[in-house]
Amino acid sequence: MNTSFLSQLAEYPEWQERVAQAMQLPPFEINYSPLVTEVFDQQGLLVGEVLGSIVYEGERNINEPSKFIAWFFDGKLGVFCLCNQVIVNRLHILAAAYKNGGEL
Repeated sequence: MNTSFLSQLAEYPEWQERVAQAMQLPPFEINYSPLVTEVFDQQGLLVGEVLGSIVYEGERNINEPSKFIAWFFDGKLGVFCLCNQVIVNRLHILAAAYKNGGEL
């Protein structure tokens, strides 16, 4: 992790730790299909999906834009984006789509 990335997450130490741990993990299996997908930002849960159906959504302050977006698959951090950069990518499909250094 570079210093500028760490400084951008300084006010979210729990996210710093989650991202650091996820960066050390291998990609999910190529045929992996999660049962539960949850998406978070600094405000908390945005949406949760079980077996392809949205089953819960979090309330949020729409006047506060997301500083980062984190996708969890079956409780494991799989994708983390910060400032239009993919910081964590454990999905093969994204790896193929964003070969240009993680830029969206």
